Amino acid sequence: MGAGCPVGWAEPASTPTLSEARDVLTARRDARLAAETRLGELVSDLANLDRSIASASDASAQLSASIESARAELRAAATNAFVDGGDTDPMLAYLSDWDLLVTSRRLTFLEHRAGDLADASSQFEAMKRDNDPKLVAMAEARESLTARVTVAENALAQANATEADAERALTAAEAKATADAAERAARAARAQPAGGAGAATSAASSPRPAPAAPNRNDPQPAAIPTTTTPRAVVATDAPSAPLPDLPEGGPTPEQWAALRQCESSGNYRAVSASGRYRGAYQMDAGTWASLGGLGDPAAAPPIEQDARARLLHLRRGWKPWPHCGRHLQ
Repeated sequence: MGAGCPVGWAEPASTPTLSEARDVLTARRDARLAAETRLGELVSDLANLDRSIASASDASAQLSASIESARAELRAAATNAFVDGGDTDPMLAYLSDWDLLVTSRRLTFLEHRAGDLADASSQFEAMKRDNDPKLVAMAEARESLTARVTVAENALAQANATEADAERALTAAEAKATADAAERAARAARAQPAGGAGAATSAASSPRPAPAAPNRNDPQPAAIPTTTTPRAVVATDAPSAPLPDLPEGGPTPEQWAALRQCESSGNYRAVSASGRYRGAYQMDAGTWASLGGLGDPAAAPPIEQDARARLLHLRRGWKPWPHCGRHLQ
């Protein structure tokens, strides 16, 4: 279907139109992207939670080690302070120094050291009691988050499947549109030459009188302009008008080649059955003129057709080619 060609046919109710199929595919694709985003967020949350659990587990292990170390030091201090070689009174051995100042320092050290170790042990135990429930809660949260990740993975798989269904539906709608367009073109081709061919046959079968000898004194008839059929193409090597200045970028050469193949089988001299849509990009005369072209689009050299097609895309995107423009997306 060429640039500017109206869509004047209706699909059966059971078959979506190209526009409907494209809308459905767009919606399914958006749903799939949303499912991918949601799964990515949950997987990231799970990774962060795993790091938190590992950190809490390490902290719990360190607290357990600190508690055991504080208790061991407390036991060692008590043993060193109060146990001495079987004396009936261990404290006498510890305080047996005649120097009262030394004895006082020993008592002070024993009191503070034992108190510090006991306080440290109690503090470590309190920290562990506070940390362990958090670790349990995080483990439970991980179980719940893992289940949500599984649900999100299933949702993404479903979204991928529905998107694939929409892609197949669009392919079917495009194939039907192509078949319907071909049928319309065939009907137009069968109907168009009927009157002209009959007239030509009738004229050919009628005997023609011999031409009279020309007389210079007779008035000469005015020249009758000749016409060609709409499908006739007289190719030219030079552009019909200066080519437009175009920016860099846009569709790739491969995309343009795919568009030409879809529109005209890649034939720069192609003409539709009605004669209206012409050239590799199947432009009508009005579209061609609006792009600065002169004369017949199909007669223009490929470089000019390519340039004016790019200008048309720059102005209006892929929409001038309702069916084949998908190759430029």
